[in-house]
Amino acid sequence: MGPKRAKLEELSDSSDCSKSNSNEEVMEEDNRYFLKSIDDKLSLIPTAINDLSAAIAKIIILPLGKMTLSLT
Repeated sequence: MGPKRAKLEELSDSSDCSKSNSNEEVMEEDNRYFLKSIDDKLSLIPTAINDLSAAIAKIIILPLGKMTLSLT
């Protein structure tokens, strides 16, 4: 194998490596986006729990308070 052929193969190998790195970067970016999306959705859970707790309190506790006021 001549020196030009070896150089061409070396260049070919390095371009494959850069393609591989590029694919890895794209996959990492996709993973970051996916994890960020999950994190955003999970962060809504405490807010939803607080909202539900407030709604339950209004439904249960307020009528009980009115009942005790009317009894006195």
